[in-house]
Amino acid sequence: MKYFICILTTAIALLGLTEYPGWPVEIIDFGGENFYGSPLATHLDYDGMKEIIVAGPDNNIRIFEETGTAYPGSPFALSGDIKTHLAMGPIRGTWDDMVVVTVDGEVYVMDFFGNIADSFPVDIGAAPGPAGPVLWDFDDDSESEIVIHAGENLHVLNSDGTEMSGFPVAVSSEYGPAASPAVGDIDSDGSVEIFAVGYTKIYGFTSSGSGILGFPIELDDDYAFSYSSPILADFDNDGNLEIACGYHSIAGSNSGYIGLWDHEGEMIDLWPINLSGYGSWVYSSPAAGDIDGDRLPEIICAGMNGKGYVLNHDGSALDPWSVALGIGAMESSPLICDIAGDAGPDILFLGNDTSGSITSLNATGSVLDSFPLTGGSRWKLSTALITDIETDGYPEICALDSAGYLHIWSYISTSHTYARPWRIGRHDPLRTGWLHPEPPETVIVEAIGDSYNISWSRSEPWDFAAYKLYNTADANDSSGGIHLITTADSFFTVCTDSVDEYFFVTVITPHIEGERSAITTIDTLTSIAESSTPEEFEINISPNPFNSMCKIQTPGECEIHIFDIQGKEIVESYISRQSQFIWAPSDDVASGVYLINLIKGDIIIRKKVVLMK
Repeated sequence: MKYFICILTTAIALLGLTEYPGWPVEIIDFGGENFYGSPLATHLDYDGMKEIIVAGPDNNIRIFEETGTAYPGSPFALSGDIKTHLAMGPIRGTWDDMVVVTVDGEVYVMDFFGNIADSFPVDIGAAPGPAGPVLWDFDDDSESEIVIHAGENLHVLNSDGTEMSGFPVAVSSEYGPAASPAVGDIDSDGSVEIFAVGYTKIYGFTSSGSGILGFPIELDDDYAFSYSSPILADFDNDGNLEIACGYHSIAGSNSGYIGLWDHEGEMIDLWPINLSGYGSWVYSSPAAGDIDGDRLPEIICAGMNGKGYVLNHDGSALDPWSVALGIGAMESSPLICDIAGDAGPDILFLGNDTSGSITSLNATGSVLDSFPLTGGSRWKLSTALITDIETDGYPEICALDSAGYLHIWSYISTSHTYARPWRIGRHDPLRTGWLHPEPPETVIVEAIGDSYNISWSRSEPWDFAAYKLYNTADANDSSGGIHLITTADSFFTVCTDSVDEYFFVTVITPHIEGERSAITTIDTLTSIAESSTPEEFEINISPNPFNSMCKIQTPGECEIHIFDIQGKEIVESYISRQSQFIWAPSDDVASGVYLINLIKGDIIIRKKVVLMK
């Protein structure tokens, strides 16, 4: 069956962007009501194909195979309907827990077989409205806590269903919660904070439940928040996060706005931005990502006026955005991914015209081939998912329409390289709304003989999985970037004749990939030429790079000297008869490149070694 699917998918792709075989699947006819969820995808049976998970809009969690058939045991019925997104993360230490909240305020934690965790469901006493759960490990025990805004309270539940110390806290919500919380380390102090939206305020809390200085943010009279959930990102590269969120006037022009506030709750100069046009309320949650390649994320948003926007941190619009998309008003969140396979960011929008149009544009505002496509019904507030079902490098687009049909489209592009980081509603399966993880701050490339040694600073958030190293031919753009390796190490060596000389690194979590590091080329300071080794000598250094000890194979009697790149001698020794020298640097010897001089008679042999602590 898998071979048939792969062959058929490739064949129909020659005709354009086409519905995946076996799809759409009818979930339930819910009469065009608003649904605030977003599907997720994950590997459950490790057969090389991802399964699709969707919660609601009735009282069921459904899991589908790639063929559109139900996963064994699915659906799983709960006590009440589910109108919000499902979150996924390690509530009990592994990444296979699903978290949902029903309309009657019951919180469920369950695995992919439908087994409900001990102490759950938990009754939090109020409905969450459209506000879905958010997961994060606030107490560093490798188990996520559950953040939920329900009624007039913000709850944080432990893995046993009890409230975390300091919670619940009051959040004024005149018409009930309408937006999901966000979490992120807003002030770079190593602790993750929580942000929740009321009708006219954004509240900020520490993980102990204390209010953050400068919060709540309060809108001026005659303005209010609706369904737009806040997102967090470092838009201006100052080391702190900013908060972006949509809101609208409640009198007069009915105009919609995007606000940008700093980590102290102050509106940033030149903001808010008025999304011009009568009836341009902002229901859509923004997304964030580097659209123009300057390594600063932009704010991507959509309005009820039918336009898509890409905004810099200074409030200016990236040329040519704003763009009239021609797919009706937009309520769902845009997504960012390299759909076309050219290593550049593409933006996906779901429309509310009667045809249920979807369109995707690249960074320059050009519509991608085969778009727009139509699903047949409006998308309303349901946000799509971009995933790779077959793990072949090509994206699939999954979305639930307002008639209750779950669709998947395949997009076969000319190549597959560097993906982009906002492919899921609320950014990730934890539903944090936080553009993370940050890339390594430094990447160093040294020429060592006929090899490049690439090393980078470690950047490991709580949900760290690995690093991805890319190679590219362009010093200023990741376009054409080719994936070399996924590794938990912070170094890699590759032959110079097999790659270009520019490299960048990303950090990945179990489900997402962050933005890239700066593109780096050979460090001429540390790339000191090694001498050739005479045929009668065998010199070997292993491991290289190393992190605690290396063995240097020597040609019998010789002197050995080790220098740092400033020329300071670190080691001086004489080797008599043994052919192996072990170097175990002391704690005060820093990571870096070191030059080894082996002197035997009038012959000097130079080799390099990289210490990575």
